[in-house]
Amino acid sequence: MALDLFLNTFAGNPLDRASDRRGDADWLKRQIDSDEALAVALWNGKPLVEDGGASGVQISYLPGRLAGELAGGSERLLFLGLWKETAIFAVDLEGQTDPADGGWKRSCEACEAEHFPRTDPVVIMLPYHGDRCMLGRQDAWPKGMFSALAGFLEPGEAIEEACSRELNEEAGLHAVKVRYHSSQPWPYPSSLMIGLLAEVEDEEGSPDQTELSEVRWFTRAEARDLLAGKLPGAFAPPPLAIAHQLIKSWAAEAS
Repeated sequence: MALDLFLNTFAGNPLDRASDRRGDADWLKRQIDSDEALAVALWNGKPLVEDGGASGVQISYLPGRLAGELAGGSERLLFLGLWKETAIFAVDLEGQTDPADGGWKRSCEACEAEHFPRTDPVVIMLPYHGDRCMLGRQDAWPKGMFSALAGFLEPGEAIEEACSRELNEEAGLHAVKVRYHSSQPWPYPSSLMIGLLAEVEDEEGSPDQTELSEVRWFTRAEARDLLAGKLPGAFAPPPLAIAHQLIKSWAAEAS
């Protein structure tokens, strides 16, 4: 049964992660040695791509056996999961490691510590009060682009607490209610965006001039025009960004 959730760009991995099979070294070897196995080649974190015609560039897949030969051993292979019954791997053409669980874990023989891929949680929130929401912008962004506010969670901090803190730090707002919308794995570089809608006390906010250079309040009608590219002098992030989806969701709500 499919999960009842909103899927942002980069979410909805089509592969069966088969995490319960990662620890079976014999099973993994059979997979990489099979005629059907495929692999993505990575060099310095960049994937090998090829001309996809009208659709632009696309991932170029190598035969699994070739990837195994290039890897020279399991330390450079990462088992990504199964596409139906086909095993999909990634092969790292740089670096040396001591892998376990199909490449999803690194183990130190000296201290027996286990290391896992880094994921940095980020709260990204749309503050609103009554029939208006606030969006901000940074000087480094394209001129006229307004987006949701965001910031990294700190150790020992709850999601709601991080949302409240960031709103106050960046825009001087005070949250009174925080509700979850959706999340988005964001690979620039390794973030998990936690999308929130935050009701705030009032509309007295102002930019901190460090994270944000400008803030602006939008009515629902203006937010819809912003998304449609019909608001002069301002535009929203593209649909692939969770910020776009937060604005869209709020703008569609009944006032």
